[in-house]
Amino acid sequence: MITNRVVDQAGCAFLSTLAQQSGATIIEGVTAYLVFDEVLNGAAIREQVAAADNKMSSTRQ
Repeated sequence: MITNRVVDQAGCAFLSTLAQQSGATIIEGVTAYLVFDEVLNGAAIREQVAAADNKMSSTRQ
């Protein structure tokens, strides 16, 4: 379930790229992602982005 959440929200390459570029383990990456998602209220940000979908031209996006 946690894996699906991170992959659905950050993409399938996120943790691999993070680990390669930072030297962090996958577990550290998951932990950091979940903490920052909570601290930054990622659900509200994603909701605002989704609400803007198809509300402006693709060139403006």
